[in-house]
Amino acid sequence: SKAMAVIPFGSVEQHCNAPLGLDSMIAERLSFEACRVAEERWGVICVVYPVVWQGFSPEWEDHEGGVSLEARTFYSLAFEIVRSAARSGFRRIALLNAHGGNKGLLESVARETAFRLGIVVGVINYWEAASLNIGHASRAEEAVARALGIEIPADFKCRERAYASPSPRIASPGISGPRGYYIESDDYSEEARELLYRVAEALKAVWESPESSRYVG
Repeated sequence: SKAMAVIPFGSVEQHCNAPLGLDSMIAERLSFEACRVAEERWGVICVVYPVVWQGFSPEWEDHEGGVSLEARTFYSLAFEIVRSAARSGFRRIALLNAHGGNKGLLESVARETAFRLGIVVGVINYWEAASLNIGHASRAEEAVARALGIEIPADFKCRERAYASPSPRIASPGISGPRGYYIESDDYSEEARELLYRVAEALKAVWESPESSRYVG
């Protein structure tokens, strides 16, 4: 197939009074919208798969409504979906990820499927493509959701907001979810407006990668 498969990955976890499936909603809408931009600008042809909403979120699974697969289960699920897409004839596959907990596992899936199946597999973590400090349930994530037309409560205010840090995150059984600074007034509207273009550029990179490169990280 000359088309590229785009597979959105999200999660189901608490976002205070925002939707439980916010990451999945962002992944799906962003896939369609970024593909539209990539097609209009560079002629990229995408086939967008249904969103994979089952994510890897052990830090949130004890919160009401949370759903988290075990790492090995998530890995197997993602691997089988990519393999099925390859068997359907796709030689280039982009994994568009909207949940930080999926990142490492998806990169491993991409590396294994690329080399085993001889295809190009790219992982696009949207916040990295757009250089957004996304954290969890942050102002940035709120701005992204609103930019994509996802309904967020007007009184959205999350005590669990956590912002990404350049230092390593330490896992501890005594910590209930990632913690960080609670910031009231950051304005990410400009970054959100650039989001579609940046992710579309990432899709273009996967589309144009020679098959000899196999894995696009």
